[in-house]
Amino acid sequence: MFQDRLILRTKLAPPRLHRDTLHRERITKRLLDASDYRLTIIQAGAGYGKTTALAELDAEDRKIVWYHLDPVDADPLTFLLHLIYGFSKLFADIADEPLALLESWERDVKDSPWSSAIDTLTNSLTVEVNEPVYVILDDAHYLNDSAETIQIVDYLIGRFPQNIHIILASRYPIKLPGSAYWRVRGEILEINQDELAFTEDETESLFKNRYGLSLTAHQISLLLNKSEGWRSDDRRVGKECRSR
Repeated sequence: MFQDRLILRTKLAPPRLHRDTLHRERITKRLLDASDYRLTIIQAGAGYGKTTALAELDAEDRKIVWYHLDPVDADPLTFLLHLIYGFSKLFADIADEPLALLESWERDVKDSPWSSAIDTLTNSLTVEVNEPVYVILDDAHYLNDSAETIQIVDYLIGRFPQNIHIILASRYPIKLPGSAYWRVRGEILEINQDELAFTEDETESLFKNRYGLSLTAHQISLLLNKSEGWRSDDRRVGKECRSR
């Protein structure tokens, strides 16, 4: 079928956690608060551990649709195909009808039946899903390159059953038309880089348990000031500290 040649399945699998990754229960608990919201937005610069934190959600028995985006996923058809395939990994029988609608879209590019495909998917999810499902769109800032794809995400937020929780991880603000509406209704959980940054206790635990180094309070303070709490260089910093 036409869809198979457009799907890159590695995008639909969460990254493998490195053995030196420090589990941060504080962040995991915060992310699980997403079950109380229609939409969760995690916005932080590169290196603040957005992807790692979200990958830890997949470490336990939770229903998760994972989709790691890159620039080509701003294309509406590519985006919806991957998203529907992601759902089909959890619920095998729900994809056929939405995918058939998308196939008609490719045959006639003047007709964009994405709303019909989403409505059909939504109806199937309403019947099939009776537990929380987290839809993780990692590097969602790439969607800003397409007004139509942003409109699709906005439509998804409003149409999906309330036990489907969308999580957008982004380096930059997402230009969702309905964000003000959902924010006023208390339906958006927002997590920023200050919340993702390592605390002093987490930094102490990381270096003690992963690198065998006991840091003083002053050293921890200097390290946090230098790194701004970033996670991306944890292993490099640890190696540098061990070599001194």
